[in-house]
Amino acid sequence: MAIRLLTWRGEAVQQQVLQRVANALNETAADAVAVAQQKAPRDTGFMANTNEVVKEATPTNLGVTWGNVTAEYTLWQEIGSRGRPGRYFLRAGADQAYPGLKKRLEGGL
Repeated sequence: MAIRLLTWRGEAVQQQVLQRVANALNETAADAVAVAQQKAPRDTGFMANTNEVVKEATPTNLGVTWGNVTAEYTLWQEIGSRGRPGRYFLRAGADQAYPGLKKRLEGGL
């Protein structure tokens, strides 16, 4: 009976998985931003054009931040204020893009 030695590559595999998860998160956030830009209310277009991925996911930090940190009035357009209903364009971006995360994770792992 021959003895076969196995080489442990668990750490390399773990890094590949984490990178693929980070990529899937970043792609999904980019899709959410694109939808939010399309659905954002427009006066000058400033708010729509400044929706962005603020912080991308990395293998060591699997969190992604997207939205608008430039136009100070974005929150009031999103959730509304007294007498003005919300427009929910950021939520629409999330609702449309997030189901794609599952497909990206299943396809990338």
